[in-house]
Amino acid sequence: MAIYGGITALAILKGMDLFLWVAVAAITAIGIYCISPRLWVYTVLLSSYFFYTKGGAAGDESSSQSVIFAMCYHLSLAVWMFNHVLLKRKRLIRNWVDLLFIIYLAFLTLNCLIALSNGVEFMYWLKGWQLFFIVLYYYPLRELFPTKKSQQVLLFVCSLVLITQGIWNIYLYKQALSNFRWANQLLYGGVKQGAAVFTVASVVTLTGILYARKLSWKIVLLVLHIFCFAVLMISLARAAWVGYVFSVVIVGLFARGKYLRNFLTGVSLAITLIIGMVILFLGRNAEIVWNVASSRFSSSAGFATDPSYLSRINENEGLVNEIQEFPMGGVGLQKAHSRYDMITQSTSTNTYAHNNYLGMMEKLGIPLGMLYLLIIAGIIIHGMRIANRLKDPFYVFLATGSFAALSGMCIINFVGSTFDTRDGLFLLAVLFAFFFIAEREFVKQNSIIPLESTSVKT
Repeated sequence: MAIYGGITALAILKGMDLFLWVAVAAITAIGIYCISPRLWVYTVLLSSYFFYTKGGAAGDESSSQSVIFAMCYHLSLAVWMFNHVLLKRKRLIRNWVDLLFIIYLAFLTLNCLIALSNGVEFMYWLKGWQLFFIVLYYYPLRELFPTKKSQQVLLFVCSLVLITQGIWNIYLYKQALSNFRWANQLLYGGVKQGAAVFTVASVVTLTGILYARKLSWKIVLLVLHIFCFAVLMISLARAAWVGYVFSVVIVGLFARGKYLRNFLTGVSLAITLIIGMVILFLGRNAEIVWNVASSRFSSSAGFATDPSYLSRINENEGLVNEIQEFPMGGVGLQKAHSRYDMITQSTSTNTYAHNNYLGMMEKLGIPLGMLYLLIIAGIIIHGMRIANRLKDPFYVFLATGSFAALSGMCIINFVGSTFDTRDGLFLLAVLFAFFFIAEREFVKQNSIIPLESTSVKT
């Protein structure tokens, strides 16, 4: 955090106009933390939508809102870590994931030198670099919620965030529909904002239906699942749809015994209810909805003629060339690349890479990019290992939901960045926390004494 503090101080010196607002936001966040650490986490989660949406709900990328939120998040997190390590004398690094992620952040700082040498402005590089610190929120999420009751409250707060964003996305889609003049505009008028969020939400709520013990909870989760699934559908994001289907298959493959039967029953019931609601509320428009969905996928099937697919191929070729030229250190975060867009018939320049695997290797170099992906893959594999060995269905739900949702994000990451964007990094923080909470229960269940416990006794 000392490195972060130094770079942040330099950034403030270069942008004094934001200093007052940043200071006020940070003091407010720290004040909330001092009142109640859990209230602080709830505030972060509830406000996250206004941060990871470009420029906030207004959609203005140039807005200083995102800067204020980022500083608020990072400084309050630094205070929590200071209190946790230096005042409470507790360990911060407990396992190989913690260690590898700290190593990753340290080497990511050195990426600044590469980016500057390639013409990237410092403030612009900082904008991309600081986002990765959001993942560190899995530390307080796993530490501040040790009991099942507190974890359930955490899930409730997460659901409030989903409902807020979902209602806004539905409103935006309704606004888009009111401006349509031709039917084929339905193919491109989706609200892709937060599509990955609702892929993850749909998977996690479906997993919750599977492992919930009480019928009342199953009904609540089913309603929430249908809502999240509806928002996912209106995104018209094909990759997010495929990620959802892949994750659902993963959940089914790892279900055993009565849970497998519940899975087949639950999926059948969900499909029936969704089809029924579409027919009931959309009437004749249901056929249009079906045609839109099928057209989106049929256009993808014709790879040779799909302009979107051909544009991605052009972009990927450019990324591969730069990876071959700079394999070890990459070109630096926020370094723009160009691609020819077959839809607009023009060349565009952007830092966003649709294939995030190639994008990470191009920006960070192969070694550092692989380290980041190794951390995510390790969580998925370890989650698969412990899921069916846990006895409490609630923690089976957390473990299964985390690795299944992460698997879906990996699918989306082929054609839409999820591992270096604001919403994607918040998702990583929450899913990592779910996994570690489940792992802690697994350790407790098997009477394995953690290293920090033995060190205290000695």
